[in-house]
Amino acid sequence: MPTEIVEIDIEPEDKAELDRLVEIYGGGDPSAFLREVMRVMSALEHEAHVSGDPRQP
Repeated sequence: MPTEIVEIDIEPEDKAELDRLVEIYGGGDPSAFLREVMRVMSALEHEAHVSGDPRQP
């Protein structure tokens, strides 16, 4: 499957925290980390929708 490069900008003060989280949740692979974050955020979105959280679209 072809991949696509996506560029993001972060504040310099957030870089160390991002690196730490990438190491823990992505095994050092930023792409794996992003896939995990998307999975978790989708689950949170689903949970909020099911519970009727009015902040969710």
